Amino acid sequence: MTEPEFTEFYARSLLRHMVDYPGFDRQEIMDKIFQTLNAENCSNGSKIMLLQAGAELGDSRILPIARQHMQSKIPLLQMSAIGAIGYLGDNTDLVELEKLAASNDLNKQTPAKSAIAKIKQRMTSK
Repeated sequence: MTEPEFTEFYARSLLRHMVDYPGFDRQEIMDKIFQTLNAENCSNGSKIMLLQAGAELGDSRILPIARQHMQSKIPLLQMSAIGAIGYLGDNTDLVELEKLAASNDLNKQTPAKSAIAKIKQRMTSK
C-alpha cells in the first residue's frame, strides 16, 4: 500500500469509527461528509475517501453523488462510487452495475459484482 493510499484508508477509518466514541455525533459527521462532497473544491482524492465513509455510515444522501461518479474515467473514484452504491443502492442501480460487471476491466468488474451481491442480499432480506 502506497503512502497516499494508506493516508486515505486511515482517514476513512477514522471518520467511520469516530461515531462510536462519546463526543462525536454521527449525524454531524455525516453532514460534514455530505457538505464536503458537494463543495466545488472537493478533490477527487477526497471524494474517493468520503464516498466510502459516507456509504459505510449509511448516509443515503450521497447516493446521487455516487451514481454520478459510477462512470468516472478516474478508476479509484469509479471504484469508490460503485462501492458506495453497493452499500446504499437499490434495484434501479442493477442495470448499470451489470454492464460494469460484464466488463473485461477488473477495476470495474470486481466492485460491480460485489455491489450487485450487496444490493440483492439487502433486497431479499427486506
